[in-house]
Amino acid sequence: MNKYIAFLRGINVSGKHLIKMDELKGLFEEMGFTAVKTYIQSGNILFYSDHMDKKDVEGTIEAGIATRFNMTVPAIVLSAQALESYLEQNPYKDAPSGTLYFTFCKDMPTAALSRAFSDEDDKFMQKDTVIYLHIPNGYGRTKLNNQFFESKLKVICTTRNMQTCRKMLDL
Repeated sequence: MNKYIAFLRGINVSGKHLIKMDELKGLFEEMGFTAVKTYIQSGNILFYSDHMDKKDVEGTIEAGIATRFNMTVPAIVLSAQALESYLEQNPYKDAPSGTLYFTFCKDMPTAALSRAFSDEDDKFMQKDTVIYLHIPNGYGRTKLNNQFFESKLKVICTTRNMQTCRKMLDL
């Protein structure tokens, strides 16, 4: 069995794409995933699956949500090992954990943000499908949000803070 973490983009945010976590957990179990656990209300799901291809798993999740909830919700699926590796490779890991965020891209960007960027105190660095962020003044104040990266990279992205990423590995 493979241990996966799904980050759903844009559910239960600003009163849009509302899905109760117990209903989402039930859907994942109906789709054949096991040991399903959710964390907070923003679409963080840990589960096990025999499937090896994460793109197939993403497609299954997206189709299930579309059928059950009549919503288009992008799913970004990572293996637990990949998420752990991303946390270890964080170029800003010496900064306070409350200032660290990760933007995960659904697909490999065709465009690239080839070097570290600095906007006042906010910094990011892209490595393949992960963008490491150091946002000292809070994510709500930065220009380095999903919309920024999606417009620059032309891919779907979702962002999680360090605490959420660590919690998903601890579940």
